[in-house]
Amino acid sequence: MNFRLALNITGILFLAGNFACKKEETYADSLVYGHAGTTIYPERWVYPANTAESVIYALDVLDAEGVEVDVQMTKDSVLVLYHDAYLDENTHLTGCIPNYNLSQLSNLDLYHSRYEIATLDEVLQICTERHKKLFLDLKPYHYCDSVDIDFAVFNRALNKSMAAFSAAERSDIVVNSRTADLLMALTDSSIVRSFETENIGLGIEIFESGAARELCISLTAMNAGVVQTLQGAGINYSVFGVKTREEIERALTFAPLRIITDNVAYTQKLTR
Repeated sequence: MNFRLALNITGILFLAGNFACKKEETYADSLVYGHAGTTIYPERWVYPANTAESVIYALDVLDAEGVEVDVQMTKDSVLVLYHDAYLDENTHLTGCIPNYNLSQLSNLDLYHSRYEIATLDEVLQICTERHKKLFLDLKPYHYCDSVDIDFAVFNRALNKSMAAFSAAERSDIVVNSRTADLLMALTDSSIVRSFETENIGLGIEIFESGAARELCISLTAMNAGVVQTLQGAGINYSVFGVKTREEIERALTFAPLRIITDNVAYTQKLTR
């Protein structure tokens, strides 16, 4: 082989390896969570969002460290996974989750598919059996009645679901909400409380009040100044709203504790 060519190839390989190492060092600390199981976006679905099947796919096939899921409460105080305010567009039912008992939601044609609505109990079992992490986005607002669900009832329902698990297992669970009063009403000190906001100043106030130990922030609200402020205040933060490769790469430069992603495979490629 030509000596100069060999030298050039060696140099290229060295630079490529060096770049890969730097990339791994930059991104390695961010935990990767699938959004609504694997993804919230229908065009990326293998299984519909917030189904048990989507959660299992993210954990077993894509090997995510954890999953984020959306949690609402039924009329009979059972916590189930569902994202949207209303049932009308995605099922054969009308109205809102809090209008129905769990039994009335059985055989629900979720997203007009054969997949059924999952309970929080099911997903807790799936995650703890696999020693995986869980991020619960609590949605306590009853859109049909234009009121918040009773926070004390929501808290009791959450505690009931958590009762079968040890304090160590519960410490792998984050409960997130845009409603600080709901976070304050939660009585289980083992779980981590997170406040979701795009208003960084408000988020810091909520953190300092003790209502939340972490913040969850949309990528659109993140920049270098926000990172400096949060790190200076000693606040852990998760970043969500990342779908494209460019969004994922940008989100990871902010070094979040967690990235809630709609492309687990590519995010894992950058963090491993």
